Amino acid sequence: YDGHIGYTIEKEYRGHHYSKDACLLLFDKAKEKGFKQLMITCSPDNIASRKIIESLPFKYLETKEVPACLKKDFDQGDYILFGFGGVMKFIHLADLHLGKIIYQNNLLDIQIDLLNQVMNYMVQKKIDTLVIAGDVYDRAIASKESIVALNHFLEAMILHYHKKVLIISGNHDSSERLDFASSLLQSQGLYIVSYPEKEIRPIEIEGVYFYLVPFFKPSYIRYLYEKDDLKTYQDAFAYYLSQQTFVEDHPKVLVTHQF
Repeated sequence: YDGHIGYTIEKEYRGHHYSKDACLLLFDKAKEKGFKQLMITCSPDNIASRKIIESLPFKYLETKEVPACLKKDFDQGDYILFGFGGVMKFIHLADLHLGKIIYQNNLLDIQIDLLNQVMNYMVQKKIDTLVIAGDVYDRAIASKESIVALNHFLEAMILHYHKKVLIISGNHDSSERLDFASSLLQSQGLYIVSYPEKEIRPIEIEGVYFYLVPFFKPSYIRYLYEKDDLKTYQDAFAYYLSQQTFVEDHPKVLVTHQF
C-alpha cells in the first residue's frame, strides 16, 4: 500500500468526469516533480472509483490483501485493487517532405508554420518527446532552405524547450546526410537512426522503450545478415524483426518507415 487520495463529488456535480480530470492533472504535476511512475488503489467493491481507474491509462497489476496494520482504515473489505500508470506522452509525425514543390509552388513556408504549431502544442500540453518516422526531406539532396528550417526547429525544440526528438530516415531521405554527426547530438536529446542496426539499441524515455528502424531495402538486410534468400521487402522486414530481442514487462514502441 503506497498511499491514498480521497475525494468527494457533491451530488449535483456528479457525472461530469471531474474525478478523472483531477487524476489526469495529477499526472502532469507528478511529471513536473520527477515521478517516473504512479500507483493508484481502491477497494474492489468501490465500483465508481474502479470505473474511474479503468478509464485512465493504467495497467492492472493485482488484487492484494490489505496489510493487517491498515485494515482498520478500510470499511469496504479486506482487499484493494492495485493499478500502475505511466505519465509519458509523445507526438508522432512522418512524411514531412520538407522542401516539397507542387506545380512550381514551394510548400516550405506552410511546412514551417505546421512545425511551429506542433512545437507550441507540445509546450502547452507538456509533451516532451517527438517522433519523426521518415521522409524528413522531400529529396535525397535537400535544399538549403529546408535544411535551415529543420535546424531552426530542432534547435528550438531541444535547446530552448528541452524536448527529445527521435528521427529515422525514409525512402526519400539520404541516410548519409541525415546520419551526419548524429552520435554527437544524442547528449542533447536528438536521436537519429539512418541505418538499420544488426541489433536494435532501444532508446528508453520515461520507462518506454523506442525501437527505431529506418527505411531499408532487402539488399541491405541480405548484406547485414548474409542471408541471400531474402527477396521481398516483407520477407526482409519479417526476418529483421525475428533477429531482435525486445525488452519484456515494459511499454515498447516500434518506429519504422517501410513499404
